[in-house]
Amino acid sequence: LQTNPISLFVEFLLVTDDSIFHHHKKLLETENQNEIFLHMRIFFAHIFASVNQRYDNSLKNDSHLRVFVILKNFLFLTVILTI
Repeated sequence: LQTNPISLFVEFLLVTDDSIFHHHKKLLETENQNEIFLHMRIFFAHIFASVNQRYDNSLKNDSHLRVFVILKNFLFLTVILTI
């Protein structure tokens, strides 16, 4: 009896605090927020693509399970407000 593998789609919302934004700002040496956000999106998209590839490689011989890691959205905080 051959069955199709179970496919799990794991979606992530990436949330970073302001220190990550400031790190990329310093790394790029720019004040341009659009450029910083673009760089951060590309950076984290590569990380999540690598995680997805890891699952793909780990489960390639498993006929019962497939896991797909999806970076669904980003929330990049640029300042922390204290009340």
